[in-house]
Amino acid sequence: MTLPLWVTDRAAPPTQELDRLTADGWRCVEGFDLPPQPWDLTDRRWVRTGSVDDDDTVAAAVLIAARGVGLVIGCPDDGRRARLLDDLRRIGTVELVALGPDPLAVLDDDQRALLAALATGASVGTAADALHLSTRTAERRLAAARRSLGVRTTAEAVALSMP
Repeated sequence: MTLPLWVTDRAAPPTQELDRLTADGWRCVEGFDLPPQPWDLTDRRWVRTGSVDDDDTVAAAVLIAARGVGLVIGCPDDGRRARLLDDLRRIGTVELVALGPDPLAVLDDDQRALLAALATGASVGTAADALHLSTRTAERRLAAARRSLGVRTTAEAVALSMP
């Protein structure tokens, strides 16, 4: 059984995704409240839905996923989505749902700038220098970009960034 971890850029989770989960035997419930016991809730096939709009809700969503409860959540790109995606990817595979026409919307400005520089043929070191970053910081930001985009290589990320 694969735990559904779905994130969308919309304020509310998409109803069609919730209908699909319900048809597959998941029990979808609005909100992030869970009983204190038992800790492992995997066998209950619960999915919590809602909107992540502050740091406390990000922490609650990650804790819910760690306890074996699926998520279908809306998280506008206000800087929290990248942190949320990084944390959730430590737990399982995250599916980005209906993120609009721009796959780069999940990236921050530095990540987009690095990919744009690499797309022109610049090396990571040259791109890092142009952005006033260390090469190590640039490498870390590229790794985060690959995770956010769901790709394995920087070349794949660069290809997604090209028009």
